[in-house]
Amino acid sequence: MHQRLLKVKSFAKLNLFLYVLSKREDGYHEIFSLLNKIDLHDVLLFKKANRIIVNSNIKGLCGEENIVYKVASFLKKRFDINEGIEIYVDKHIPVGSGLGGESSNAAYTLLTLNKIWHLKMSKKEMIKISLLWGSDIPFFISANTALLKGRGEIIHPLRVKGKHFALIVFPEIPVLTKDVYSGKIQLTNKIFAHRISMNVFRENDINMRCISGYMHNDLEYSAFSLYPKLKQYKEKAEKQLGRNLIMSGSGSAFFTILSQDEEVQKAVNKCKMLQKEGINCVKVKLLC
Repeated sequence: MHQRLLKVKSFAKLNLFLYVLSKREDGYHEIFSLLNKIDLHDVLLFKKANRIIVNSNIKGLCGEENIVYKVASFLKKRFDINEGIEIYVDKHIPVGSGLGGESSNAAYTLLTLNKIWHLKMSKKEMIKISLLWGSDIPFFISANTALLKGRGEIIHPLRVKGKHFALIVFPEIPVLTKDVYSGKIQLTNKIFAHRISMNVFRENDINMRCISGYMHNDLEYSAFSLYPKLKQYKEKAEKQLGRNLIMSGSGSAFFTILSQDEEVQKAVNKCKMLQKEGINCVKVKLLC
């Protein structure tokens, strides 16, 4: 008899805006960012085993260096679990794109093993543990939409009104988060971030129109300085689409939000044209 497989979707995210306020004494950066999960996702397959095994459709993501392996290994040791687990990571979120694929994989592994191994961790406990591997992992544990502060551990769950889509453009240029945060970052004044909070986030339900004027990413300058071709790619795609694009996270993916059916259809048609010119793009839905 074949062992039962547990199939889990590991969703990507967009930073609808990302402001970097300062560099902290612990080496991390103080951020102010609005994140939203999207329906683009990896698939994690869990199967019981006598040791921890991690494989993937991407050769470089197999074995002990995968963050999924690190999470599983940590939990097994911490909770003195006698059994193992085999996890297959079926990647669809591009690596080094700023869409949070690695952090998402870590979060959904933590959530799933909490159930499989009956660890009985609270959400608060999982969030605390998740910070060992990344600052945006707590978001994936907490909500579909959220305002993040601190290094990412201060989370205010929100809900965006209405149905929205995004068009994402993928340059085939993997970007290292550590390098971008170590580069030349244009910092945002904390007073400006406070003003956004007062103007937009008075209630838990927010209107996309209200935040459209604040869509910005302070990491773009650093990313463009390190990867000049990124800027060229963005400018070419913006010209073809006739729309402004914003970088998600530390890059390298860019996106634009689509709120009306007419916008969505036009964008899909242009997306097909871009793909013929070698520019990879895809339409995704924002999760409510």
